[in-house]
Amino acid sequence: MVLLHQSSPHLLDRSTGALLGLVLGDAMGSPGRGRPQGQVRGHFGWITDLLALPQGAGSVSAPTRAAFHLAAHWPETPEPPRRRRQHGRLRTSITAHHLLPLGITCRSVDQLAEQLTQLAPPRTTTSSLAGAALVTGIVSAAVEAPAEATDPAFLPAYLEMGFRAAEAVSGAGVPDAAASVIQRSLLAREIAVRAADDEDCLEQLYDLVGTSALAVESVPAAVGLLVRAEADPTHASVLAANLGGQASRIGALATAMAGAVRGCSAISTPWREHLETINTVCAEHVGARLLTQRA
Repeated sequence: MVLLHQSSPHLLDRSTGALLGLVLGDAMGSPGRGRPQGQVRGHFGWITDLLALPQGAGSVSAPTRAAFHLAAHWPETPEPPRRRRQHGRLRTSITAHHLLPLGITCRSVDQLAEQLTQLAPPRTTTSSLAGAALVTGIVSAAVEAPAEATDPAFLPAYLEMGFRAAEAVSGAGVPDAAASVIQRSLLAREIAVRAADDEDCLEQLYDLVGTSALAVESVPAAVGLLVRAEADPTHASVLAANLGGQASRIGALATAMAGAVRGCSAISTPWREHLETINTVCAEHVGARLLTQRA
């Protein structure tokens, strides 16, 4: 088989960007994870630099490691490791986090919907599946786009693919009484576009959209960061670092989507080297492997 990335270097840059973005957003959001937004500001000030965070910063969480496990073994090991205990319905965005590599392997809405419904853990709710479909749909559209399509002007097209993917899984999963992931993502996009500045944007996302682990909050919040950052993965990760709540999860999703749009080349080399060293990963190798499944 001829490797897809040999003739399409921009695809490799974007697949690598999505995976490294997942790591970057997780790492930048980690210090403020679980803290109220005001407490993050009071304790850390305005976070801007990964390498200036406390010693040990850069290590990723279990969901990101699970996503890399899936990516590194796909399709021989088609499921990422599941949590040992799962009680009741799975309503969080962890499905989007675990299964994000499907955005690199799948080229169509139908393919995404089929793979997501097959690989989602038991008792995954409709809202959780919708969140996963929206995120992976955006990643898939960005990876597939022409070489010159890194401009934020293309973001509406990528978002549309995400919305279509979310609609495609609307009849799957365990029904739950939850808000629409799509409608809340549209609200987050509106906030991101109209906010006076980054701080105002984060305050509105925190207050109006929410930053909990629920898919109906964390996925739309990630969309808000993506739009506010104009798909710049560095900017998206900084926004996540200062967001509060489930900042590492939201940051991982937002920065992965941004990395898929702008590519790994948009992430500074020192940050990339630090992240890959401390987490013992090679995003480019894993990204290339996933692209062979996309052909």
